[in-house]
Amino acid sequence: GTIVDRIDYNIQNVAATVDEGLKQLQK
Repeated sequence: GTIVDRIDYNIQNVAATVDEGLKQLQK
């Protein structure tokens, strides 16, 4: 895809990773 698509994909990946991290902290 384009660079913008790649950036958007990375943002979604980071958001998912952060969400998983928060779930781990809450346990």
